[in-house]
Amino acid sequence: DLYTEELRLAIVNWFRQKGVEELEVEPTHSRGSKSTGGTFTRPDYTAALRKEYRYLPKTIEVITFEIKPESDVTVLGVMEALSHRESSHRAFVLYALSSRAFNASQEGKRIIELASKYGVGVIVSDTPGDLESWEILVEEERNVPDPDRLERFINDLPEGKVKEKLAKWK
Repeated sequence: DLYTEELRLAIVNWFRQKGVEELEVEPTHSRGSKSTGGTFTRPDYTAALRKEYRYLPKTIEVITFEIKPESDVTVLGVMEALSHRESSHRAFVLYALSSRAFNASQEGKRIIELASKYGVGVIVSDTPGDLESWEILVEEERNVPDPDRLERFINDLPEGKVKEKLAKWK
């Protein structure tokens, strides 16, 4: 099972290392039988963060994570993250395997090429819940999503702390 509290905390700590103080991360992979609105519409984890700058206004971002097991190292992970990127500021796919195994995989090179082309971040880790094991293979690119699309995306998230924070911060 890749959807662990350790992984959620690793994501939180990763943002904290980047200087983000106000954030919320929660699993959003499951909504029961509720319709998701189509293929690739629900990320595995969603983060909401608010960052303050000295000279610029505060920034609020929604960031998504798609998590793929070692048995599923295909370009579909990038395609899912790309679908989420339409409605978020940043999107990542995390493959749960070592960089050596990733590089030896049949689609590793193609994954890197597609992710680089479309601004999707790629992370590999043989222990996703251990932040020290994370290796960034492709840096994500910040996106400015259409506000209507982002609002629909947030509205479709499960009720929880991410939605509460975003409503409070607006």
